[in-house]
Amino acid sequence: MTTPAWQPGFQGTFNVAPTFTDPHDASPSAYLALAASTGPNGYVLVNGTGPVIAWQAPADNLLHRVAVFASLVVGTLEVGGQIVLNFTDPSGTARNLNFYSAGQAAGYFAATGGGVPLLITVKAGTTVTLSQGTALTGGAATLWADIWAS
Repeated sequence: MTTPAWQPGFQGTFNVAPTFTDPHDASPSAYLALAASTGPNGYVLVNGTGPVIAWQAPADNLLHRVAVFASLVVGTLEVGGQIVLNFTDPSGTARNLNFYSAGQAAGYFAATGGGVPLLITVKAGTTVTLSQGTALTGGAATLWADIWAS
């Protein structure tokens, strides 16, 4: 008898990549995949506005799941520098959500709490965009972010 991979004492190899033969959900769309990223160097906030990273859901009339992971490191007090998340929700309503407020003090900021939706569902065909919403006119900050989606 072999020891299942989830039991203590398992000595074999365990493949964590989905094989799409799971009897509970054989759909490849059930798994999130990396869709967009700032990469390991991050995005240095600028004296301007515009998209940082974006992903477009397929126009397939299905509901799509999105997870946004982000970290903001502020070197010196920001003047400006708001980060926003834009998408269209399943009801067809365009959303423009404050992800990080402008004017952060020096330090590290995780994208948690404050009602920020890190896990969302979006309408088919919508573009999910993480953007710099206000110019950084003073201070210094770098954003690292990934969008994972199905």
